[in-house]
Amino acid sequence: MSTLGNIIGNTIYNGGSASPIGSSDFADEVLALGPKHYYRLGDSASPLVDSGSGLKDMTVTGAALYDQTAACPTSDDGAYNPDGTGQASTVVWANSYAFPISTHAWVNIPTTTGVTNAHPIYQSAFHPSFYYGFWWQVNKNGAVVFHFGDGGVGGPDSRQSNTSVNLVPLDVPAFVAITATAVGAVKMYINGVESTITTSGTATTVNWGNGGTPSIIGYHATDISDGVIDEVASYSGVELSQAQITSLYNTGAA
Repeated sequence: MSTLGNIIGNTIYNGGSASPIGSSDFADEVLALGPKHYYRLGDSASPLVDSGSGLKDMTVTGAALYDQTAACPTSDDGAYNPDGTGQASTVVWANSYAFPISTHAWVNIPTTTGVTNAHPIYQSAFHPSFYYGFWWQVNKNGAVVFHFGDGGVGGPDSRQSNTSVNLVPLDVPAFVAITATAVGAVKMYINGVESTITTSGTATTVNWGNGGTPSIIGYHATDISDGVIDEVASYSGVELSQAQITSLYNTGAA
């Protein structure tokens, strides 16, 4: 893949070895860990993504706001805010994963919000009726919820949901990281500290989806985040250690 395929603007990285333009220490540290996809989310213009079959525009529907104050304190670019209005989501293509997996993002979740249920952060394989891949959100109270879907019709029988006991602090930047070695083996970290989790749902397998199920940032079903989302990364075949996660948090917060 060409450099253009690996690095486009200040926004996305797709499995290459070079640093993104305008990289920060945090971005360089993320890239050294080998992410599958990395969305810096700081461009004001429509960024491009590598869809796996050539370059295409990142699709944004609704009142998506770029160039927001970065949720990552040391980021050298802006951030993304769906603003809670319309289906204001960034659509990218990143379906194919294999265990172990990891994902993380900087967020700033507001106390005062028009969101009914939760602030969606990232979904690996969106479908309006079926549960595929993994997706995660921050509830209005700050609890992180991470789900796996087995490909069945949306409902508790088609997913496994993991909820953090520790809460994301509201109205301030926070770093959330999640790892999984299997559907029933999930770990969650908030600002580098591992949280106890509770589990619900009956799915025991995951269906990763396919090229027809796009990944989405900031939107799930009827929920649209109105918090700030920044520096979203996902990994396939990589379980980040607590030491690596703590280091990412410290680098981003310094």
